[in-house]
Amino acid sequence: METNPSAKRQPTQITTEQKVKTISFLITMPIIIWLVFFHECSPKTSKEHTKLDAYCSAQNFVKKNLSTPATAEFHDSYDNCVKQENDTTFIVNSFVDAENVFGAKIRSGFSCKIIYTSDGMTSCEELVIK
Repeated sequence: METNPSAKRQPTQITTEQKVKTISFLITMPIIIWLVFFHECSPKTSKEHTKLDAYCSAQNFVKKNLSTPATAEFHDSYDNCVKQENDTTFIVNSFVDAENVFGAKIRSGFSCKIIYTSDGMTSCEELVIK
């Protein structure tokens, strides 16, 4: 098979689809390389808990101890009844109106200590409902 040196090569036509694929590849490869080799995977910081979180957690624990939790109505602004001891511990003092087993609406005060642990769990200590 002889090649003719005088024959000119025809320039290859690149389609729009090939251009898009090439540009996409050139954009995504550096991002992938950066993610794989240079992006440091640091552990997620723990959620910063608020007084509202503690108040809602306390309500859930109180409801679990009521005879008719569906009738529970909580009062007070959470800001007035929650004291923050540190980043993970809150003291909640409030009251709840709920029906007793006889259907009478009773107001009961409650207090508890809400503690958020590093593993994402929430505990309630010293729960008193009077």
